[in-house]
Amino acid sequence: MIARLLKKIPVADTTSSAPASLPSHAINKPENTRPGSLLQPYADSIVASLNVGLIIIDEALQVLSVNDGVCKILGLDHANQMAGQHLRTLLPALESPQVLHPFLSGKTGKRYLSIPHEKSQLRITLTDIVGDHAQQHSLITVEDITEEHRLREETLANAAHHRNQASLLDKASDAIIVIGINHHISYWNKAAEKLYGWTCNEALGNSPENLLWDDEAAFNEVTRLTIEDGEWRGEISQRHKDGTPFVVESQRTLVRDENKRPKSILIINTDITERKATEEKIRHLALYDSLTRLPNRTLFMDRLRQAISNASRYQRRLAILFLDLNRFKEINDTQGHDVGDQVLIQVAQRFEATLRGEKTLARLGGDEFIIVTEVEDQVAAAMIAERLQQTLATPLHLGNDHFSVGVSIGLSFYPEDSDNADDLMKCADIAMYKAKTTGAGYIAYQAKMSADLNEQMHIARNLNQAMNADKLELYYQPKINLKTGEIDGAEALLRWNDAERGWISPAQFIPIAEARGMMAQLGLWVLERACRQICAWRTAGYHFHGRLAINLSAQQLSDPELADKILQTVRNAGLSPACIELELTESSLMHNVAQSIDIMKSLKIMGFSLSIDDFGTGYSSLSYLKCFPVDTLKIDISFIRDMLNEHHDHTIVTTIIGMARNLGLKAIAEGVETPEQATSLLELDCDHAQGYYFGRPEPAPIFASRWLRCSMDIA
Repeated sequence: MIARLLKKIPVADTTSSAPASLPSHAINKPENTRPGSLLQPYADSIVASLNVGLIIIDEALQVLSVNDGVCKILGLDHANQMAGQHLRTLLPALESPQVLHPFLSGKTGKRYLSIPHEKSQLRITLTDIVGDHAQQHSLITVEDITEEHRLREETLANAAHHRNQASLLDKASDAIIVIGINHHISYWNKAAEKLYGWTCNEALGNSPENLLWDDEAAFNEVTRLTIEDGEWRGEISQRHKDGTPFVVESQRTLVRDENKRPKSILIINTDITERKATEEKIRHLALYDSLTRLPNRTLFMDRLRQAISNASRYQRRLAILFLDLNRFKEINDTQGHDVGDQVLIQVAQRFEATLRGEKTLARLGGDEFIIVTEVEDQVAAAMIAERLQQTLATPLHLGNDHFSVGVSIGLSFYPEDSDNADDLMKCADIAMYKAKTTGAGYIAYQAKMSADLNEQMHIARNLNQAMNADKLELYYQPKINLKTGEIDGAEALLRWNDAERGWISPAQFIPIAEARGMMAQLGLWVLERACRQICAWRTAGYHFHGRLAINLSAQQLSDPELADKILQTVRNAGLSPACIELELTESSLMHNVAQSIDIMKSLKIMGFSLSIDDFGTGYSSLSYLKCFPVDTLKIDISFIRDMLNEHHDHTIVTTIIGMARNLGLKAIAEGVETPEQATSLLELDCDHAQGYYFGRPEPAPIFASRWLRCSMDIA
């Protein structure tokens, strides 16, 4: 069909010259013959052999004919099936008027258009032709240019890439540098200018070791490794134009020419100065105490192990000093953590100022510090411990407040006690605990202490269980009015009959309870059971004359709400404060004088009677005594025991009784064991006494039957 149409197509006359490579006789062109006529004998074969597709359409864009090339390009089965269909059926991309109308506009000439078709890219060409009876037809050629299109797009992309490469590199945040194999800089981007301070003009052609490095040997070594391995990555120190050092993370890649020979080195440097600073801050936080700036436990253990290694190599001796502050908990609890933190800072500063030489001081946490140092012998270590204690002899000043803190120190030694860091720490800790419980100041570790500590821990655990199971007991010792010889109150004393060990002395378990922080709970337990016992005696018809004395510990006085808790406990039992006397030791009152006075005033207002126990053994002064709202001074047993044999003890007892009388207070002597002592105390005008001479501490039933009168007896 197309061949027949082509035979009828009138085309413009043209002349054509033969290619220069062909002889003129090879054309064999008859005179006065139209060139188009030469196609007629060969039209069918020409159309059939074309690799392009041909489509004939009429004015209505109806397909008149297609060749086999169209079928191949468009993937059609039979060309005859296309006749009579609209052009957009073959080429759906021409459906859009925005594509089709511009393509068809104009009456003559050629129009070209590239359109997509399924997964291919086609180029179509439109030529206007005139058919029979001057009918207007059009010839459309169709070519598959998919590969050509791909190559063109790729070429354009590469061209754009190369055009933008320089600007992209200048926009990079990392310094990009190219060094030729001759060690001269051949590329230097904007980020490099900013990082190093050298302009591109200053850098190009210059040697990098002149601009960036202080160490030429290090530069040569990095360059050698890059050439040998093909790449190198690491952190290196660099310098700015003004001399400021900084650190970069450098990635270096060897670039080779077409013959695989080293051509240049591509360098990408990232400024990690800020990151390194952050890492250093994190490292510092991980290894140093944020409050005191001292090494923490982690860093200390590392240094201790290093010290042990060096001491082993050079056969030297080490001392480990484990420090725990005394009375710090009371400051922290009563004054708040901010004040407690300031105390710790000042203590750390004093310790640092005291230590000299190769010593590592660290804070383990809370109020615990530790030191490792080389020493000649244990005497040298003891001298260090004494200096540390002496540095806290002066009270700490915080604003207008003064705080007295002490320190208990345990010592262990390498290699005598252990050659292991963890064990040396444990030994020093055990020795510190011994120093704290005995009040010895500082103590060197002994093997026996480990067994003692295990025993103490076992006792503490059993004591806690006994308290929770209500297995503890209260014994009662009478207080005697020396003038009448009658009972005038009693003291409740804690006793413990352990299922495993039998009777355990208060002198043994009370210090353990204090060291383990159990006294606050234990003190309230005693008060509650004592109140319960008074109620039980009343229910049984016994008349208890006077007040029942209960001991308060230093740990209880550290609680600002102690007075309210005591009052609530007494009221819960259905009693009034008039039934209770509270005994406080001098040492417990002096831990925090201001708070002790506040608590005592509150208790006094509530109606409780107050007594200073063990008077004369503490370190209070008369200036403090006049501030304490107490009712009674209790003379310590140590003065009573030898008052008849020791002149000084007798004088002290006489003085205390006279002082109490002059201050309007009562005096009571404890530990009276002989009638001579009782007689002497009466002659000195002492008000009350208690001790074995009058009666030992006894369980509630025995005490009641011996000392309390029944209501019926009174009647």
